[in-house]
Amino acid sequence: MNKNDIPFDIDGNKQKEQPVQANMAKEKLPEKQKVKVPKDASELIVITRAKALLKYVLQITQKCPKQFRFSLVAKLHNYSINALENLFRANDIVVKPGLKNRLQQRVQYQFDAITELRLLGAIAMVATEHECILLKQYNQICKRAYECISLVNNWSESDKRRFAAV
Repeated sequence: MNKNDIPFDIDGNKQKEQPVQANMAKEKLPEKQKVKVPKDASELIVITRAKALLKYVLQITQKCPKQFRFSLVAKLHNYSINALENLFRANDIVVKPGLKNRLQQRVQYQFDAITELRLLGAIAMVATEHECILLKQYNQICKRAYECISLVNNWSESDKRRFAAV
């Protein structure tokens, strides 16, 4: 902590503010560079959409009334996060011929993700009824959650066809 952080000196007199701009003009800052984050080729579309859903839920719940912050808002956050977590867990399981329990484990994580997404929709409906979120926000959550559920179902069906012999 330096003396510029304290607004008053020892005698109680107000200190003069040092102009911050003058110091910045002397130092030449590096120009902003755009950093491109490579998109992981192995990331599934459903995971990308679930991330977008989570981002949307976090964004809209910032303006919710305080009385719902530790109940409905927390549930909305948790269901969104848990759905994404289950999708990552399902994607990380490597299924090979002869390892039927791994396929069952993947299917269980996919099922758990679908359940979390359905619960998200149900809690969003309750949040709308109590005016925690707007109707258009509820519709957007349901639309995005349904899209994720549909993608997970397609993924699950694809796994069943690919690993029918397992």
